[in-house]
Amino acid sequence: MFSDNFSDVIYDRKTIYLDLNNPIDEIFGNFQRTTRKQIKRGIGKHNVRIEIGRSDCNISKIYSIYCESMDRVNSTGYLYFNENYFKELLASVPSLVFSAFIKDEMIASIICITGKQYMHGHLGGAKTNSLAFSPYSLLYYEIIKHAFENNYKKVHFGGGNGPDPEDPLLKFKMHFSDTMSDFFLGKKIYDQYIYDKVVNQWCARYPEKADAYKNYLLKYRY
Repeated sequence: MFSDNFSDVIYDRKTIYLDLNNPIDEIFGNFQRTTRKQIKRGIGKHNVRIEIGRSDCNISKIYSIYCESMDRVNSTGYLYFNENYFKELLASVPSLVFSAFIKDEMIASIICITGKQYMHGHLGGAKTNSLAFSPYSLLYYEIIKHAFENNYKKVHFGGGNGPDPEDPLLKFKMHFSDTMSDFFLGKKIYDQYIYDKVVNQWCARYPEKADAYKNYLLKYRY
């Protein structure tokens, strides 16, 4: 690997991606059966519509939904991005926002980072009272359709919340594809003395976290 001689390359987790080589009907037919039903019901019964935007999207609303989702799953504070992160991301990185609506109310959204050949699902969220409408399934389907119609080669959905192969988020993404790839992290410590000093201070201050984050390079950010 390119960075083997520069940093420590460490396996992190499995991630899911979808090849877009087949016709869209065939891709849809390969979704999990319950997922296909959710998509059809969301469109036909619940009248959920998907809008695709970028600079004109409602960042404040998207951020609010994101925070509600993070609270719902009791996510770690390190993974809470602030609203300015969303603004800078959309202003500086090629990306698209897929948002789900019922009437005029936004109920869910996913921000995708786009390249010349690939799309990557980066951040998303859904309102708790909208989960019965399966907004994530509808959003994933629209992301896949958009990527297919615009000649992308692959859609990368990411992985779960950790390396556990039974992680619920990973399992959900497998409803759309069972093709996996390995995700690695590159880690490099330039000043071992200073690093150890900071880590020791963190361990003394948060002893209850020391074991849970022992394999994290930036453990002191948790």
